[in-house]
Amino acid sequence: MSAGRVRGPLGSEDQRDGIVLRNLRRNRPETEVVCSGIVPDRDRSSGHDDMRNRSACCRDGTDSDIRRYGCLSCRPCGASWAHRICKPAAPPHRLEREVIIATQDPGRPLTYRDAGVDVDAGSRLVEAIAPLARGTRRAGADGLLGGFGGVFDLAACGYRDPLLVAATDGVGTKLRIAIDTGRHDTVGVDLVAMCVNDLVAQGAEPLFFLDYYATGALSLEQARSVVAGIARGCRTAGCALLGGETAEMPGMYRHGDYDLAGFALGAVERDALIDGSAAAAGDVVLGLASSGVHANGLSLVRRVLEHAGLDPGEPAPFDRDRSLGEVMLEPTRIYVAGALAAMRAGTVTGIAHITGGGLIDNPPRAFGAGLAADLDCTAWPVPPVFGWLARTGGIEAGELARTFNCGIGLVITVRPGDAAAVTRALAGAGERVFEIGHLRRREADAPAVRLGSVATLASS
Repeated sequence: MSAGRVRGPLGSEDQRDGIVLRNLRRNRPETEVVCSGIVPDRDRSSGHDDMRNRSACCRDGTDSDIRRYGCLSCRPCGASWAHRICKPAAPPHRLEREVIIATQDPGRPLTYRDAGVDVDAGSRLVEAIAPLARGTRRAGADGLLGGFGGVFDLAACGYRDPLLVAATDGVGTKLRIAIDTGRHDTVGVDLVAMCVNDLVAQGAEPLFFLDYYATGALSLEQARSVVAGIARGCRTAGCALLGGETAEMPGMYRHGDYDLAGFALGAVERDALIDGSAAAAGDVVLGLASSGVHANGLSLVRRVLEHAGLDPGEPAPFDRDRSLGEVMLEPTRIYVAGALAAMRAGTVTGIAHITGGGLIDNPPRAFGAGLAADLDCTAWPVPPVFGWLARTGGIEAGELARTFNCGIGLVITVRPGDAAAVTRALAGAGERVFEIGHLRRREADAPAVRLGSVATLASS
């Protein structure tokens, strides 16, 4: 992060992206400024030279003052910034958390903005994203923001005897790649996908979505880009962006960092709920192609990149048209339209969203404990990113299968006689569909999923 520009003479205040520092006169080392103990190393925005931790700047104070404070001096302007630091002689490093001011100039009242929270910026964000929310209107929701709660008219959707299905999720460490690459327009789609795909796994139509966006200092451009992705995901899923929360929390996040959480609610007729109880031996297992890594296993992806000494901005060795970061940030596919079409076309007995746990832990959530799935890993084309991860990171095929989707983002089990009709319906909704296995009775102590030709996953 850039340390920020000195905006006035000695004694003035400097605000750096919501970070307020008191510019101290050299003869006032006693003025208190509470800091996280982290020191900016360079003022890139103003072109100033490196800033060093210099206790010598405070020598007009007492010895205790020298021990208590570390002073930063910016050479071109000569200004000094005083901080309370954890280790007075520690080398300077990047400013990672906001600074809280313990005292203020006499006669000047303290404001919420001084503490790092800009209420006006939050209001401007609501104005900026209001058109995005209106673009997600659907039956039951008008797409308006600003109330204390979002209102949804379930009666307008025409359900006879509905059950409500709720889901919540996040994007995990995929956010780290988005932040490091400065690309924030895709993770909102992931956020929606992770929730609405869980809803359709139980047969529910997504109705509305709520988001939670938390950061240390609000950046309107960054936040609007994230919400634009959320709105795009909602349009794809056919659900309304009913509202959300933007939390600006100084001191909780490093500069530029943020976190996301999503909440979705859907409805399904009581007699159409999919809970796996209808699955039976002999059912056909259909696999729907993923768009890539989706939003699970990114901690392992980042570790592979780190160990290989690769940067997300570098070209992907397996994709000449994209960088590694672009490949990893490809949004999670939203399967709502396809899954709903499949349920109208035939008897769907189970659906599993392939998330954390991969192809090992997720398919059994779509059928009962007395059944097992035999899956053939040669039945679908495995995207090259997974083979590259296996080879570059030394990841065994079994670990790959339990961590990533390996090219299958959603699994649907159907009656054998309905497999062709359901496949046609899925293809008509734009899905790539593969018959990847079948269900059988599970023997005692046998695994719930048996992967045939599993080595194929690591050799793509």
